[in-house]
Amino acid sequence: MGGSEVFYIGPMGFAAIVATFFGLMAAVVWAAVRFNRARRRGMASFARCRGFAYQQHLPGGRRPAFDLHERLYASESARTYLLQFGDCPLFNAGTWRNVSNVMSGTAGNCECAIFDYSHWTEARGQAEHEIVQVTCVALFAERSLGRFSVEPRLPLLGPLMAAAKPGDIVCTGYGDFDAKFIVRSVDPVAAQRHLTGPLRACLLSLEQGRNRYYRQLHVHDRAVVVSEISAPARHLPVMIEIAQAVHDAIQRIR
Repeated sequence: MGGSEVFYIGPMGFAAIVATFFGLMAAVVWAAVRFNRARRRGMASFARCRGFAYQQHLPGGRRPAFDLHERLYASESARTYLLQFGDCPLFNAGTWRNVSNVMSGTAGNCECAIFDYSHWTEARGQAEHEIVQVTCVALFAERSLGRFSVEPRLPLLGPLMAAAKPGDIVCTGYGDFDAKFIVRSVDPVAAQRHLTGPLRACLLSLEQGRNRYYRQLHVHDRAVVVSEISAPARHLPVMIEIAQAVHDAIQRIR
């Protein structure tokens, strides 16, 4: 037959399409709920095994009404908790900043804090918003260790990452290191003093680790923070080892 064919979907067919759509949405929500529940159990189990104190949510009363545009923090307790990191750039982005799955204890000779940090941010510069969540492992030194951050230079995307915020890039002058990492600091001279042999060697030795492209390092005053996007509990031991290695390397710098 010539001409184009016209497909007609009857009421039963339309109902089947709608039912399939909502069925798929329900399956996605169910999978997300199961994942988050299993992740919380894993976090609580890790805390018990390490002898850490654990709380799923910070105490502090009722949260204010949800408002992405007017409220920086989801609760007063979240704001108070993050004060220990001062103006660390990791915790100064977005709105409705929140903390959950909070652990506290010791690792080596250092005070240790582990938690999930989340905030809402604009999606690709548009009016829409999306939630970002990272898992943080923080060790606290007895003295200030400087202020800088280190992130892996992703294959093919390295130039784009550097171009995003070119003003605070620190070049160490060591080709093998600069080819693998992007260092940022508002005080490049001070950052250079810390990025000497011991710390560079430490970071290069960790560069081949699994999940390295999902992790970042933030050194801010007394805090050494290793972050990873929604890290499962099984990644926490490695993140603690990284934080300890970085802490010890900086402490050896005179």
